[in-house]
Amino acid sequence: MRGNEDRIEEARQPTARAARAVLLAALFAAALALRPQVIALGPLLPDIMRDLGVSHAVGGLLATIPVLCMGVFAPVAPWLARRIGASRGIGVALVVIAVFGLVRLWPADAWAVVALTVGVGLGMGVGNGILPVVTKQHFAHRPAFATSVWVTGINTGSFAAAAAVTPIADVAGGWRAPLAAFSVATLLLAVPWVVLDAARADGPPLERLERLAERPPVWRLTMAFALLSAVFYGINAWMPAYWVERGKTPAEAAALLAIFHLASLFLTLPIASLADRIGSRRAWLGGGGLVAIAAFAIVIHDPAHARPWAGILGAAIGALFSLVMTLPLDVCAHPEDVGGVVAVMLGVGYVLAAVAPSALGAVRDAAGTFVPVVWLLLGATAAFAAVGAACARGHPGRR
Repeated sequence: MRGNEDRIEEARQPTARAARAVLLAALFAAALALRPQVIALGPLLPDIMRDLGVSHAVGGLLATIPVLCMGVFAPVAPWLARRIGASRGIGVALVVIAVFGLVRLWPADAWAVVALTVGVGLGMGVGNGILPVVTKQHFAHRPAFATSVWVTGINTGSFAAAAAVTPIADVAGGWRAPLAAFSVATLLLAVPWVVLDAARADGPPLERLERLAERPPVWRLTMAFALLSAVFYGINAWMPAYWVERGKTPAEAAALLAIFHLASLFLTLPIASLADRIGSRRAWLGGGGLVAIAAFAIVIHDPAHARPWAGILGAAIGALFSLVMTLPLDVCAHPEDVGGVVAVMLGVGYVLAAVAPSALGAVRDAAGTFVPVVWLLLGATAAFAAVGAACARGHPGRR
């Protein structure tokens, strides 16, 4: 009898590994859809503003609203996961992104387009919040690696959107075509998740968000996420302008930003895989923060040789984001608790981070140069390294 049980268990192991591989691929595919609707807006904003007849302030809302919504609607994610199951919740989030992404292309009124963009942000906020829940349910033994898979999906979708948006708009003759293409692709990515017959998460009832908010560790996680996100969005908003100010052409500055994003694609997965096996979370977070600080410092003092340091900075920020998104999985015993902690972390963190580009822009206006902006980004990175190391202290699991 014992021999039969061993043979059955051995037969099950390859099947389980295959199922986990399929799920990882599905998480990667879902994450592809969580940023293109925002990333694509940058190159399209001049055409959008001209077509709708709006100012830069109103046009900027189209880029700001989704980031704010990712914070405001993050608390919806654990509720939806509890009601219909985390897997189907991902499908619903993708459908919402796709439907609102398509519907907002029809109105000629600018404020109608702005209002419908809130729906796009709703889907993005829910999707961001549910992915860690699924990761905790199925990959508690490899949290950093599994998280890095869908973080790499987010980065890949962002890079693909940035690369494809202008060619699609040029060929199709307008800003609506690339946004429509990304929405249709999102709808296709949603199909497997919507039809997936996934049971609701088992476990204790979801802890109320106000009770979670009373825990000091949750606020440390939130502050770490807010600081890192502020650095990321600050880099995307103003580092190209800084490089132009320091003598680069606009094309060279755009290439440096592309290098920043490409480096994270290649190194996020390997670093996260090592973080599950070697060393402690605290060491990886602190070490990654120090690398990012050094890269910023060299970029400030030697902008003429920014290419390798832009890549190192991108690799560090990408790996750190993956590790920060792993921390709620480390500190929570149940997927439901992960959903609640992520809701607080993303809810407050994204709202705070959304202010960063405007605040840094105001610093540039007051100083007349982007140098103080980059120094502030360096300082925020240093603050993140300190807070991130504190987040990884005293929790169960690999530290």
